[in-house]
Amino acid sequence: MPTYDYICNDCSEIYEYFQSMSDDPLTECPECKKDSLRRVISGGTGLIF
Repeated sequence: MPTYDYICNDCSEIYEYFQSMSDDPLTECPECKKDSLRRVISGGTGLIF
């Protein structure tokens, strides 16, 4: 399951969530309870064999 980073446009808190690719993006900030979360592009992780 991919990890997505979110940032709140109101309080600037940063969150990391495990979500399915088919899940809708989160919108409510757990800190300030406003609908101001946005998903941001992150570097992701890699596998080394």
